[in-house]
Amino acid sequence: MTTRTPRVRPAGEGASPARAHREPSELRGPGLLALLVGGFVATYTFSSVNVAVPRIAFDLDASPAELGLVIGVYALCFALLLIIGGRLGDAFGRRRLFVAGLTAYALTSLAAGLVGGIAWLVVVRGAQGVAAALMVPQILATIQTTTRGAERLRAVALFSAASGLGTAAGQVVGGVLLSADVAGTGWRSVFWFGALLALVALPGTRSLPRTGADGRGEADVVGAAVLAAALLAFLLPVTIGPEDGWPPWTVASLVLSAAAFPVFWWWERRRELAGGLPLVPPSVLGHRSLRLGLLMACVLFAGYGAFMYVFALTVQNGLRQGPLVSGLTLLPFAVVFAVVSMNLGVFRRWFGSAVMTVGAAAHVVALLGAAAVVVLGWPYPSQWLLQPLLALLGAAQALMFTPLLSAVMAGVPTSVAGLSGGLFSTVQQASLALGVALYGGAYTGILPELSYPGAFGTCLAVQAVTSVAFGLMARRLGAPGD
Repeated sequence: MTTRTPRVRPAGEGASPARAHREPSELRGPGLLALLVGGFVATYTFSSVNVAVPRIAFDLDASPAELGLVIGVYALCFALLLIIGGRLGDAFGRRRLFVAGLTAYALTSLAAGLVGGIAWLVVVRGAQGVAAALMVPQILATIQTTTRGAERLRAVALFSAASGLGTAAGQVVGGVLLSADVAGTGWRSVFWFGALLALVALPGTRSLPRTGADGRGEADVVGAAVLAAALLAFLLPVTIGPEDGWPPWTVASLVLSAAAFPVFWWWERRRELAGGLPLVPPSVLGHRSLRLGLLMACVLFAGYGAFMYVFALTVQNGLRQGPLVSGLTLLPFAVVFAVVSMNLGVFRRWFGSAVMTVGAAAHVVALLGAAAVVVLGWPYPSQWLLQPLLALLGAAQALMFTPLLSAVMAGVPTSVAGLSGGLFSTVQQASLALGVALYGGAYTGILPELSYPGAFGTCLAVQAVTSVAFGLMARRLGAPGD
């Protein structure tokens, strides 16, 4: 039996050879900007809501568990459907799926600002996650199939800058909007800001190149259902369990998830050997760069989500500062991350294939330095010492994240670019939730004994250890684009 691989259509059926040859140069201008806005709003939506939660709780009379769902259901639905979204883009056209996702995101963001009850907000947040899952995998896949060489590295760098900036800027912009309370809209303006960005970007999607597979072949319904059950059984208890004290159902759900993943893998191998098109072809994971890259992404984003979480808790609860101060404190991190990501070529010329290793080393220094400033300077840690370390942290993460994306996307065939983009984004979202759950639980557990500075310093020290592991794996992965 032979394995069928989806055929990439460069610019629509019937495209001439000359037209197909020119296609890689067409991702620029309004089309590229629309993709970058899509990456920004997907991460902005997750982080900005963390700032708005206290106001939501007051206005909608929400319990802590309901607020946990408001935050968690977005990431849950996002991660749950990312791979499926990537496969849909491969099958039916990536521009079509991106436009559908961006439009759905705008509509659900508008709706989120209009709801009058917490139950409806949870439902709309889930729909936002579905919209993001349709949209985000198409971004990397479009970049992969329409750019080459330096142009591809630049596009990936811009995407990583936009998505990273969205995460950091979400807290800053959310804090500013809440403080301004424009026309008495309060937390609702946080959602409407994201909707506005999406609506402004929509006209630019008309200039996106048309890429995708031919759409032939039966859908892997069984694989999709088993994977959805496995991810749901994992992410739901990880998101809710720490807040509810890990009731028995969460443990049972994790056991179910552990059993479901081997079943999913068995089915995918069986379908591929039979000549069908599985949801996640095992042969694709045979690419060393993808396997190692996904593991490195798990380490990187678990630590990133954990840092944002424990930083916000330490500043707002420990130092008694408001969300605006907490967000603005991270502004140097966000700005430097974006600048370094957009000028990655300079750093690649300096460091060559060791760029991710250098980033990991700088990450360790920044984490340990920030921990020392907070612990030794508590309750008045020096901003003059902390801000340069946060800027270094932003630079380090840019040197780790952007080359990792480039290396992973360069190591897979363009025919499954949507799948690889979906896999990477799924690991990213699941790792963010996992990092918050694991580090957040540890932070809360050691807080009574070590107090806020001790708990903060301990969590950052553990993250420094994982950064060392990232650097060791980066040496095995090699240079981006190799």
